[in-house]
Amino acid sequence: MTRLQMARPALLSLQEQINALTNELEASVSSNLPRGVGKLTSVMLTREDLRLASVQQSSRHQFYTGLCPGERSSGNKRVPGSVTKRGNPRVRVALVECAWRMVRFQPQ
Repeated sequence: MTRLQMARPALLSLQEQINALTNELEASVSSNLPRGVGKLTSVMLTREDLRLASVQQSSRHQFYTGLCPGERSSGNKRVPGSVTKRGNPRVRVALVECAWRMVRFQPQ
């Protein structure tokens, strides 16, 4: 018996739990979502916003994604850089996912 065959029942059980939780989360979202925002993405962004709001103001991380161009400048010289990746990684991932969903379902 291979290791994969031995792990198969546990993996199937975990997949059933994931499916049940996904269905529960999707059911908690209203059907009136903006275009490009999926149900799970909406839940994640809402929960992240609530989590950030519950943190004390002094140590609170901003709802900042870091999806802005970097720049190196010295005097009159300005060199544009790549996109920065500072900020909240969970929000950044959700927004990138929304952008891909918009491109996929609305290519015009």
